[in-house]
Amino acid sequence: MSELIHTCYRVLDLERSAEFYAKLGFEELRRMPIGDEAINLFMGLPDDGARLELTFNIGRTEPTRRTPISYAVFCLKKKKH
Repeated sequence: MSELIHTCYRVLDLERSAEFYAKLGFEELRRMPIGDEAINLFMGLPDDGARLELTFNIGRTEPTRRTPISYAVFCLKKKKH
């Protein structure tokens, strides 16, 4: 059994991206500035927690290919008797 913890997208326009995901039903949960380098915006569907992280790197004008995705994987082992 596995579960998506969250996924991160690096965006060039934070407000436009937030508006797009809001139209899909995501709600803004919190913004976290990272010094003067970036702003992380966490969004989630109602009652589901922060599943989406939008990262805006200040000063970046070109997209980056690095996009982390986090999963939780549960190992269910049958007990030996």
